[in-house]
Amino acid sequence: MKQEMNYSRYVDRYLDNVMSSEEHVWFEKELEGNLELQNEVKLQKSLHAAISDRETFALKEQLELIHEQLYNPWTTKIRISKPVKKAMSIVAGIAVLMLAFALLFVRQIDNTSSSELYAQYFKPAEVGMSFRTSGNEVSNDLRTAMMLYESKRFEEAIGLFEKILEEDESRIGLNLYSGISHMEVKQYNEANIRFRKIIDHKSNAFIESAEWYLGLCYLLTEDDTKAKEVFANIADHKSYYSKDAKKILNKLK
Repeated sequence: MKQEMNYSRYVDRYLDNVMSSEEHVWFEKELEGNLELQNEVKLQKSLHAAISDRETFALKEQLELIHEQLYNPWTTKIRISKPVKKAMSIVAGIAVLMLAFALLFVRQIDNTSSSELYAQYFKPAEVGMSFRTSGNEVSNDLRTAMMLYESKRFEEAIGLFEKILEEDESRIGLNLYSGISHMEVKQYNEANIRFRKIIDHKSNAFIESAEWYLGLCYLLTEDDTKAKEVFANIADHKSYYSKDAKKILNKLK
């Protein structure tokens, strides 16, 4: 008499998905046409689902008890199961990581570098002056210099600015455009000299702009101490640049 095969241990392995690929293929072939085995698999699957539901329900009860203890500490002491403790540990770890990333992000925002501030606030001054000679005629050299400046051909513009200023130092405003041109070609010492000429002159309409670009020049050379002094002076006086100077000071702290 042929002995019937006991499939029970195979059913558990099949439902737990721990069979080898060969074993899995064999078992599914056994399922074909074996109604009794199919019914046993369905029954075991239902039992597995019921057990899973009970475990989920138990976990839910534990979480509700934790919530009750947190908001009603005078209630009875909680007994936390191992699965819940593990879940709480994972959640706590994730929370710590999220907090660490948040703090790092805020720190990066607060610690804006000097070069980043320079890139954010630097913009070459627009040509807004009427440059005329004593004969009320526009100087050809000056017209060409300003055209080169507007075309961002700063090295060529510098040559003409220096020539004009050497011939006529009274054109104090040209120092601003010459200084900005020097900044654009990374000649920061020369730029500082031009801005200082305007500031030291004291009586002209370009002092506020010269102070602003001098402060930006210090930012770019990472001389934050001098930059703070210049921007603090701008912030103390009501001018076009005061608001931005205060913003830069706040980020330099």
